[in-house]
Amino acid sequence: MTSPRPATIADYKKLYNEHYMDGCRPWFDPPLMWLLDQNPSTVLDVGGGVGAFRNWMRDRTKCDVVSTDPIYGSGGLPNVRVQLLPDYVTCFDVLEHLPEDTIPAALANLERLTWHGCVCSISCASEVRDIDGEPVQLHLTRQGPDWWLQRFRAAFTNHEIHYRPLHYPERFWIIAERL
Repeated sequence: MTSPRPATIADYKKLYNEHYMDGCRPWFDPPLMWLLDQNPSTVLDVGGGVGAFRNWMRDRTKCDVVSTDPIYGSGGLPNVRVQLLPDYVTCFDVLEHLPEDTIPAALANLERLTWHGCVCSISCASEVRDIDGEPVQLHLTRQGPDWWLQRFRAAFTNHEIHYRPLHYPERFWIIAERL
């Protein structure tokens, strides 16, 4: 059996176009409900794909949500630029797709971009998909919660870090709230 190769931007674009046009996924519910309770006026969604989360928020709130995703040419981690800091930054199911050595820079960028806090969902599971007849590893960083918490604490030094398991095995969310 062939070992899976690491995914590329082209692989993600193909998957998004084929599978993820239908909206937010159910494991986002707890972090989404937490975010709604914060009543943000502005949110930057990093890695927002085609804007499912942005549209979900617009249907439920008066919050101004901007999505950015490298797949669609609108910038990505670790060098997103914004004019004004949003109240919150979200990053759902994105960080595990980055190579492990880029995680510190990505988290530092998320910290730089947020005013009140950052909400991330992360999977530490392997995810191999068949793309054009070839096995492709989508999750390039497959580390557990302790590894992620250590990196969040290093990047978000002026924030309280909260860990919450999700109702799916190997999925969790981390909130960094400014002190």
